[in-house]
Amino acid sequence: MVQSSAICLSQCDSPVSTPCGHIFCQTCISEHVLLSNGFQSFCPTCREKFPIAIPQLQHLPYSFHQFILPSVRRVFLDTSPDPQVEDLKRRLKVAEDRFEMQSTSHALAIARLTQQLELEATRKRRENDRAALLEIIYHKKKYESLRDDFLSKSSSSSLSSVTIGAKRQRSGSFSDPDQERASPLPLLSRPPPMRSPTVTTPTMRPLRQPVDLSTFTRLREALEKARQTLQGPFPTFDGLPSDRT
Repeated sequence: MVQSSAICLSQCDSPVSTPCGHIFCQTCISEHVLLSNGFQSFCPTCREKFPIAIPQLQHLPYSFHQFILPSVRRVFLDTSPDPQVEDLKRRLKVAEDRFEMQSTSHALAIARLTQQLELEATRKRRENDRAALLEIIYHKKKYESLRDDFLSKSSSSSLSSVTIGAKRQRSGSFSDPDQERASPLPLLSRPPPMRSPTVTTPTMRPLRQPVDLSTFTRLREALEKARQTLQGPFPTFDGLPSDRT
């Protein structure tokens, strides 16, 4: 297991140990020792002091040499990976892969739901447009039907009024056709009593109804034929209205 240094917070490069047992990088602890007063220093972790001055061995008996040890000693650590750390790394990798996969699936699901919502909104909008168009067509047909009914009723009422007016005009013009047809015969049988040949009654009718001049034309032609047949002196009918007037 590789231990990290408490100074640089990274894996120890050339690890060394202080008398208190804490491990640091050789470079980091050397810089820390150089900042001391030259005789003693302290551990950066536990603040325990340790001497850094080493006596010269040639001034000491040989029997004491084995007890003279430097304060900072080099250590050899097992650099093989810790099984627990490797298991944690493996589990972390699996979790990251699973999270990425779930994120991708979630993104696809969100995109699919968004597309479905857009399609549903488009379908709903088309249905609303179709319903509005059908309603417009219905109201348009209803308006045209009402308009046709109104025009037909108006035309029928105007036609009926015109027909009634024409009937009234014809009834006023030919109110007594038998008398007008029978009038030439008494004239043929009794010519002298015709003192007033002008028809005054029909001339007064235009006050209410227009006069039909064809009747007077037929009457005049009949009288002319009768006069030519009998060769009798009949008064002229220049005062009668003609069809040219």
